[in-house]
Amino acid sequence: QKSFADLRGQVAMCVDIAPGGKHVSLYAAAVQPDGKIRIGLAREWFSVEAARRELPALVAKVKPRAFGWLPAGPAVALAVDLADRSAKNARAPWPPYGVAVEEIRGEVPAVCMGFDQLVTAGQIVRVADALLDEHVGNAERYVTGDVWRFSRRVPDAPVDALYGAAGAVHLARTLSPPPARLRAVTAE
Repeated sequence: QKSFADLRGQVAMCVDIAPGGKHVSLYAAAVQPDGKIRIGLAREWFSVEAARRELPALVAKVKPRAFGWLPAGPAVALAVDLADRSAKNARAPWPPYGVAVEEIRGEVPAVCMGFDQLVTAGQIVRVADALLDEHVGNAERYVTGDVWRFSRRVPDAPVDALYGAAGAVHLARTLSPPPARLRAVTAE
């Protein structure tokens, strides 16, 4: 099995916030050569302000190929901080060079249903993660027509780790293949 260090250039990250901003989760995901998706908690914070301060440096250090969030939920509190400012100001510190920023909007049912299907099929690889387990236990399906998304069993119960993990998996699965490494060829 591969570690995230072995999957550099294929990592995607997603952040989400619990209602009231009392918890923020950042998850990473990468598709392994065997097709399974490795996920892991990159960082958690207990306030939006702490995440706002530390998130840019952490993303710059990890340099995922994609970074996203779900702006139709509590993560909208970071919308101004997370929006791609590179086109407006070439010297903007966000996003870090080489990191594509994506707002996950209309694909929320695909994020949730896709994650559920991958978990059921045994395609998710992770270490023990009590935070994610707790947030999965706080979640239920909110059905709209033939699709569904995650919702909270109890108002204000945190499910941000679940959304962060599912969003990271979605972004990792939608990345184009990593660019081929250039090799120097010498004539003899």
